Amino acid sequence: MDLPHTRVKGPSLYYFRKVGGKVVEVRLGRLAEGEAVLRKRYHEFLSPQPRTVGDLMAEWRAESHPLAPGTLHEYERHMDTLLAPIFGSMPVDALKRKDIAQYLERRGNVSANREVATLSTVFEWAMRKGWAEENPCRGVRRNRETPRKRYISNRDLGQALRRTTPEFRDLLLAAYLTGFRQGDLRSLRRGQLGRLGLVVEESKNRRRVKMSWSHALRKLLDRAVERKASEYVFTDTNGNPWGKWAVQSAMRRLGVDWTFHDLRAKAESDHPTGLGLLSRYKRARDLRPTR
Repeated sequence: MDLPHTRVKGPSLYYFRKVGGKVVEVRLGRLAEGEAVLRKRYHEFLSPQPRTVGDLMAEWRAESHPLAPGTLHEYERHMDTLLAPIFGSMPVDALKRKDIAQYLERRGNVSANREVATLSTVFEWAMRKGWAEENPCRGVRRNRETPRKRYISNRDLGQALRRTTPEFRDLLLAAYLTGFRQGDLRSLRRGQLGRLGLVVEESKNRRRVKMSWSHALRKLLDRAVERKASEYVFTDTNGNPWGKWAVQSAMRRLGVDWTFHDLRAKAESDHPTGLGLLSRYKRARDLRPTR
């Protein structure tokens, strides 16, 4: 048989490798079992098939995936905290739709939908690898979600801006003026600011967005980059780029009943009408994003 790193010894076929100056041999089987069986065993040995859901998740994490860093972090958190402890020891083909449905029922919240989406991503990948017969997450109804409809009034936003630090105030204002996601603003670098506007590649969908300058946006970003010597546009009081948890902490200190994400809805609602912020912070004639 023309299988690399194999040799016949007596009635059996062995795989051999030199490891640390020593030859290591693994018996693949008896020649009498036939060439087809030995070839299959050879390839299974070189590329062992994950046996459990935990093995699948470990293999998925070992590969690189075209995901935003924040999304990848969330997927790994789901695996570590809930998916691996609950499903990790189950054989791959033993996990069924009813198990996913029961998981959603017991969790009973929208977070479970995100966790199941993570598991579904792993199984879709495993199917392409030939390691799973089906995706047990398909066809299972998710927990009901009610979209947030919190509109932030100018008064509410103005009060929050007065209570926070200049550094966080600029980040909040930028979210309102651009409608960009928090992660895209936190990672915004000086090199993305051009003569005619700024360019952002949205982390969620990799879409390239160009936004032309308004007076308010130009003034805001100029002020932000002049504050600290950093490659990042928005930095905290120590000159470091804002982290996800730092933003959450700053929002908690504000004590408001709206989230950073709600600023996207306010931006979408206000900008087409030309409605600006409090004149105390800026004057802008055109707040409409150019996409």
